[in-house]
Amino acid sequence: MIFHYSLLPRLAISLLVGAGLGLVGVLFQQVLRNPLAEPTTLGVATGAQLGITVTTLWAIPGALATQFAALTGACIVGALVFGVAWGKRLSPVTLILAGLVVSLYCGAINQLLVIFHHDQLQSMFLWSTGTLTQTDWSGVQRLWPQLLGGVMLTLLLLRPMTLMGAG
Repeated sequence: MIFHYSLLPRLAISLLVGAGLGLVGVLFQQVLRNPLAEPTTLGVATGAQLGITVTTLWAIPGALATQFAALTGACIVGALVFGVAWGKRLSPVTLILAGLVVSLYCGAINQLLVIFHHDQLQSMFLWSTGTLTQTDWSGVQRLWPQLLGGVMLTLLLLRPMTLMGAG
C-alpha cells in the first residue's frame, strides 16, 4: 500500500521528468548546434522558476496556471538571452555566456523573493530543490500526456532538424 501510493508515484514522476529534461536538452543542442546548450545554461530553466515563483506569490490557483507561468517565464528569458546575444550574431560562446548571465540575474531575483516571502514560498522552495514529497498520482497523470505529445512532436520534426543540422 505504501509502495503504491507513496514510492511508486515518486519513481514514475522522476522517470518522466528525467525523460523530459533529456529530450529538451537534446532539442536545444540539435537546434542551436551547440553541445553546451541546455535549459540551465541558456537561462530558460531559471526563467521558468521565476515565473512559477511570481505565480505562487500572486496565489493564482491551478496546475495549468503554474504551467503557463513557467512557459511564459521561460519564453521571456529565452527571448532576452537571444536579444543579448544577437549583437554578436548568435555565436555559440556568446549565447551560452548571455544565458548564464541572465540565469544568474533571474536566480538572484528568485532568491530575493524567497527571502522576503519565505512563508508563502516555503513549499515552492522545497519543490525547486528537487524534492518529491509532494508527488502523488495526479502529477503523473498530468505529466505523461504532455511528455508523450512532446515526444510525438519531436519525432515529427526529427528529419527537418537533422537536415538543418547537416546543412
